[in-house]
Amino acid sequence: MTWLFPEPELAVGEVIEGKIKAQLIPPHGAQTTGVLYVTNRDLVFVPGRGTPKGRAIITRLARRRCVSVTSEVGRVSVGLGGGASRRVRIALDDGRGVTFGVRNADAVISSLRRALHV
Repeated sequence: MTWLFPEPELAVGEVIEGKIKAQLIPPHGAQTTGVLYVTNRDLVFVPGRGTPKGRAIITRLARRRCVSVTSEVGRVSVGLGGGASRRVRIALDDGRGVTFGVRNADAVISSLRRALHV
């Protein structure tokens, strides 16, 4: 994408189908800004290069394990640039889930549901 937001390492035959600027929001702790890539195999969150080492972890979710994509009602945060983002939760087949902060949440949810077939 840019120097600040590197692309993920891909397996042989894996291709990027889309990308979304997002913040990974853990249940506890600080959020991490980066890019959520949709590949033909996985969802891959890659933190920005300025992320502190302790939080600079690439998160990979197998597409086949994603069972739903929803918006967390009432959850809005305002970024440093002043733009509002909403929380989007991707639920996994084992009951766990991953939450991201995104702008244009309705469009992001729609495109993720199409890509994941959920």
